[in-house]
Amino acid sequence: MSLCKKEIMKMNYNEMISVIGETNRPPGGIKTILNFINSTNINKYHRILEIGTSTGFTAIELTKATNCKITAIDINERSLSVAKKNAEKYGVIDNINFLQADATNLPFENEEFDFIFSGNIISYIPEREKALNEYKRVLKKNGILFASPMYYMSYPSKELIHRVRDSLKMDIKIDSEDYWDSFYKSSGLELYLNRRYRFDFLSDEQITSYISDIFLTNKNYIEENIMDFETESAFKKKYEEYIFLFRDNLSQMAYKELYMRKSDFMFDRELFTSSEIK
Repeated sequence: MSLCKKEIMKMNYNEMISVIGETNRPPGGIKTILNFINSTNINKYHRILEIGTSTGFTAIELTKATNCKITAIDINERSLSVAKKNAEKYGVIDNINFLQADATNLPFENEEFDFIFSGNIISYIPEREKALNEYKRVLKKNGILFASPMYYMSYPSKELIHRVRDSLKMDIKIDSEDYWDSFYKSSGLELYLNRRYRFDFLSDEQITSYISDIFLTNKNYIEENIMDFETESAFKKKYEEYIFLFRDNLSQMAYKELYMRKSDFMFDRELFTSSEIK
């Protein structure tokens, strides 16, 4: 279905990337996915649930690397449509079950999954505690919940937050590292691995080059969803504004890779930790 200019201007960023077919990755991108695979040793016999698959990047990369079966959910029907097309192109559609579902009300039985990959999606869910309880419910005993929450390294300006909230069309929270530590600690899950990263700052040239590549590579998606030149021009201008905005926003942020185990028994707290010699 072709979109008009009025519909484009009402869209949030997540809706726009489903129109253009842009790849939506977890914080850290492919590096995060490879870290997850290497830290968990998942294989084709494990059942994996991905929360917030968007255009399918994580689910596709996981099954390409491990041949595992994945259930991938998202609330956005248009994004799921793109995800299915991407999985078909890579020849892995038989390994992924894409479902439209709400993270706060998962349509699964208790203890169905060995692993849950949730990325940063819980940041955008108003009822975070309810979502986390659902994750725990469908996770098997000794199963692993992986999350990569993003947080501000210092308090951002009011103007920046206002613009980010407008771009996502939601009242996002200003989360700190301490908040996420407390949030997941209260879950009763056993945190056994915690890595921290910060986002790189990208130049204007890197941003404009990326945008040109996206519009060239994903030309078919644009022609499918946008009928006339005026609408396409409005879409590109809005999309460009969002990408520059997120560059400025992410340069003030970091993220964590958290591995949490569902267990009835936990060892006492580890004291003598170590650091890599470089």
